[in-house]
Amino acid sequence: MKISMAPALVGADALDHAVILDRQLHKLIKLSPDGSVTGALAAIDIALWDLKWKASRQPIYKLLGGAWRTRIPFYASIGNNGAQDVDSVVKAVEARSGGCSRILATSGSRSLWSTTMPW
Repeated sequence: MKISMAPALVGADALDHAVILDRQLHKLIKLSPDGSVTGALAAIDIALWDLKWKASRQPIYKLLGGAWRTRIPFYASIGNNGAQDVDSVVKAVEARSGGCSRILATSGSRSLWSTTMPW
């Protein structure tokens, strides 16, 4: 079955982002439950964000509703630490992290430990 989203998109206002996606999702989702519709909608979603930015030239945080935070906590993930003790890993992270708030140390595919930093 061939599905075309183009007729609903041509001439639509790209700033009506949520309306466009919602209408397409509800119209087409039952026609293709294998994921091709959601993949196509994801591509349209990205294109609409791009058009919205081009029209406004605003930073993405403004387009998403504003700066709810001015700082975002982050963590450092340090791999292959099976032979190192916690103190040496913490020192290595402090030296290069720029003030991360959490550290996750791993060895292979398993997590060894996670800790919240004191700063």
